[in-house]
Amino acid sequence: MNALSGCTISGTAQDSCSTFQARAYQILLGGNAPQSLAVYGNITTAQSVYWTQIIYQNCSSQGTCSSGCLIPVLLDMQIMWAQVGLISNPQAQLLGARFLYTCQSVKCQDATVLQTQVSFTDLTRRGPAPRSGPGITDRDPVDFFFPFQMNTAVTNARSLLLYFAVYCWQIIQLLRSV
Repeated sequence: MNALSGCTISGTAQDSCSTFQARAYQILLGGNAPQSLAVYGNITTAQSVYWTQIIYQNCSSQGTCSSGCLIPVLLDMQIMWAQVGLISNPQAQLLGARFLYTCQSVKCQDATVLQTQVSFTDLTRRGPAPRSGPGITDRDPVDFFFPFQMNTAVTNARSLLLYFAVYCWQIIQLLRSV
C-alpha cells in the first residue's frame, strides 16, 4: 500500500439503501469514475490505442437501511506498471488498473468509516544479464573443396597420428629434393 485516506459517512432513516450505497461510491471515487487509464504519461485522449480499461469490482445492491445495507467501505486501487525498453534507458509503462471494493453490511444511521487506498505494483521482468562477446573458435577445413564441413576427424587419436606421419614424410621428401 502506497497511500491511504479515509472519512466517515452516516445516513438517515429516510434514506434508501440504493441512495446510501451511491453516496458511498461517490465519496470513495471522488466524483466521476474514470473508465480508462493512459499507458504512458504524455498520451492525449485522441490516442485511444494507448489507453487501457480499468477493471471495477462493485458490491451487489441488497438489504435495507434498518436491517443493514451492503455498502463499499474500502476502495483498493491497484495500479500495475513495468519498466520497458532498453536496460540503459527504461520507460515506465502502466499495464492496467483494478478498483476493488470491500463491502460491509451497515445500518444507514450508524457512522461508518470509508477508506481509499492506492498501491502501485511493479511487474517488471528483467531479461538475462548481458554476456561477454562471442569467442573465436579456430577450425581447419577438412577438404579444400568443402571448407564448410566440420573437422571432426582430427579429434580421433589415430587420425591425428596419421596426419603427423604424412606431414613428416612430406618434409623428408622436400629435404631430399633440395
